[in-house]
Amino acid sequence: MGIFRYSYLFFIVVCAVLVLPPVHAQSCGCPAEYDWVFDVSPTQTWITVKVTLHHSSYDRQINFGNSWRFYFPSPNSVDSVAAYTADTNQTLNFRVEKNQTAVSISILFGGAKPDGFAFYVKWLDSEMPRIVGDQLEAEWTHPQRAFPAPHPETYHLWLPPGYSAPTVTSVPSSTPKTSTQDGRTYVSFSATGQSHTDFSWRLVAKQASQGTLGNILPISTLQQVLGGAATGASILLGWFIKTRKRRFLSGYLTRIDSTYNEYAVNREECKSRLEKMKEDVLQMLKKGKLDEAHFAILDGKITQYIKDLDKK
Repeated sequence: MGIFRYSYLFFIVVCAVLVLPPVHAQSCGCPAEYDWVFDVSPTQTWITVKVTLHHSSYDRQINFGNSWRFYFPSPNSVDSVAAYTADTNQTLNFRVEKNQTAVSISILFGGAKPDGFAFYVKWLDSEMPRIVGDQLEAEWTHPQRAFPAPHPETYHLWLPPGYSAPTVTSVPSSTPKTSTQDGRTYVSFSATGQSHTDFSWRLVAKQASQGTLGNILPISTLQQVLGGAATGASILLGWFIKTRKRRFLSGYLTRIDSTYNEYAVNREECKSRLEKMKEDVLQMLKKGKLDEAHFAILDGKITQYIKDLDKK
């Protein structure tokens, strides 16, 4: 019974890492709208941010120039970055810059975009959110920026499956609203950034507790047992499939890193090997051996290394 319970929960968590919830599409009437999606598993944490840009009278150049930049206070927490458009999943170019105190991700989409243009940025994060017991904690600070006018922004923070009761504090302060969509809880709030003033938010949420039967057997476990062996076998099969895919992604990322580290001294040889790997992952996508989310991560990693070589 314990196997069924934990396999089922692990299967749900792993699937959530690869499948995004249907995030907001409604315009907020503000220059920028952010959907932060947190997905956690026992071994890794993914963060996906959907950015939707809207025209305004004073931020046209900021939102629709050549790039869009994210800042993070921990330079070593961000890895395996991928960026792609929300409508067609087209891979976007990006640049990761680190120093001793921070890291920034610049998305290079180039040129004017229509109102409502949206894109995803996804990465592995080793420090956020933090899980302490049954509590999840996450925070983000955008450093000082120069705006020609007050800069309103709207945020939607999507909790991992199984978490609820979120509380949000932000500077400047705001009034958050909690909602649920397709069984997943998110909290929304808006704030207006001022020129040369940091903007920040902090999220705290609780993992939903499971009921028990006679304080001995969890009700969810009882339901799974009564579901029969067929249901249990299906859950375990799905768990093994997702685990294998996750291991393949981790292994291929390590292979990309090793290739770059070993051959970087010979720029042309290294570039040739990376371009061969880039073609290999494209063929795996075409043959259905690789899903689009994993392709975007691998292709983005290879593309970044090739760009690094061209700068040498």
